[in-house]
Parts: sequence; C-alpha cells; structure tokens
Amino acid sequence: MLTAARRGDAAAAVEALGEHRLLCAHHAGPQGVRTTDSPLLTRELCDTGVTRAEEEVRVVGSEEEVRVVGSEEVVRPAVARRVVRASGLRQRLGSTPQGD
Repeated sequence: MLTAARRGDAAAAVEALGEHRLLCAHHAGPQGVRTTDSPLLTRELCDTGVTRAEEEVRVVGSEEEVRVVGSEEVVRPAVARRVVRASGLRQRLGSTPQGD
C-alpha cells in the first residue's frame, strides 16, 4: 500500500530531518490523498522508499506540496523516469552506460 499523509508544513518536516533529507521508515496509518505524477519522483527514489518499506510508503507534506505514488498512472511514469546525471564523468572516462 502506498499512501501519503498530511502532517502539517512539509518544509518544517524536511527541516526536522536535519542532514537526513530522505527518511525511509515504517509507520502505520490509514490516511490517503489523491495521487498525481511528479517530475521529482524517479525510479531511484521509488526504489529506495519501496525496498525499505515493510508495509507502506508515506510522504509527509500538504496536498499542494506533495503529490504521491499510489496508482498505476503515477507508478509507471515514475519508474520509467531516471535520474539524469550531468557530472560528465562518464564522458571523461570514455565509457558507455551498461544495461540502459
């Protein structure tokens, strides 16, 4: 089950995490909000959250600030979206991507 809960101000919630900006933890609760796609939601972020979750994935913030995975129409684009790195390291090393 993938859900999102409204727990006050999202900026305050992120600030409370300090240097740990991505928190993956188990927490139960039935609250859910309508889901939509987000360009910030990538395959890597989904993988990190989902593989560490035992029962659910929860994103904290207001409905306006946070749009969350919860349906196939959101999950498919998120899993297809990959992080694009612009460091130039691959080009400098002369390598090509493996498995892309």
